This record gives sequence, structure tokens and C-alpha cells, in this order.
Amino acid sequence: LPLGATAFRAAAQPAGEAVNVVERFGLVADGRTDNYLAFHRWAAHVNRVGGGHYVFPPGTYYVHKYRTKIHETRDPREIINPVIDGARGLTITGYGARIRLNGAFHRSARKGPDGAAVGLHTGIFMPFTIHRSSDVTIKGFDMDGGVRDMTRDELPECYASLIALHGC
Repeated sequence: LPLGATAFRAAAQPAGEAVNVVERFGLVADGRTDNYLAFHRWAAHVNRVGGGHYVFPPGTYYVHKYRTKIHETRDPREIINPVIDGARGLTITGYGARIRLNGAFHRSARKGPDGAAVGLHTGIFMPFTIHRSSDVTIKGFDMDGGVRDMTRDELPECYASLIALHGC
């Protein structure tokens, strides 16, 4: 922040007021609609208010897009994970909800111009990437990363839990 500027964050919803992500952010639980942009709308809201309680009603939330760049990329022209940063009190509930991701891509070991394997950073979209937050609860989801549809050369694997917590 510039010298003399004041940071402001709106208060999070009280713990008892659960927000329906279908109604509020346009997520669609039909198993076919690409929810990539809706997940980003939801995360942007969580960042604005600093937390809250969010309910994913039963159904299948599909994301067709997948990453082809390093997961730290924040360039909005690229496929990026929605990051929630600095939430204080965040509950995400999804009993009967399934998140299904498109894994139908190939992770190639062929070397790119930078000398790294071109498939090293090709990976699934991570719907729950949470940084520097506290009092976070995620419960009730069935997570399907689509790995059965993926092909790959011999490459190092990292994590693919669909939930990434950093500094929480």
C-alpha cells in the first residue's frame, strides 16, 4: 500500500448465514457446464469479504479448462487456479456435491525452449487454493481430478488433491 493508504476489508458473513454458490455465483451442478469462471467469481467474493460460509448444493460441478503454465502464474490470460488469500473463518460445505475436473490431456516429457519438460506444468485446475488463511473448514465433497483420462510420460508428480493450503 502507498504511504498513508488504509487497507479495508468488508466483514465476512456471520457463521450462520451460508451462501449458496449456485444462486450467488452462477455455479452449475449439471456435470457438463464449465464452471471455471464461476469458481473465480466465488473466490473473488471470498477475498473481498474475508471468509464466510459457502454451500455447494448436491450435483456435479465440472471444470473443463486445465492449466498449461506453472501453478504460480497469475496472468489472467492463462488458465489459473482461483486463489483465496487471507480469509479468516472460511467454511466450504458440499455434502452430495462432486467436483469433476477434465483430466483428458497429455503430460509430455519433451523439452521446451527453456529446457523444462513441456508437460511439467500441465495439470488439473485446483478449485480450492487457499493461502495465508485461518479457521478453514472444507467438508462433504467428492473430488474427481479426472486422472483416469490423463496420459503422461515419465514426469515427477507433485500433489493433486484438488485442495492446496499454503501458509494456513
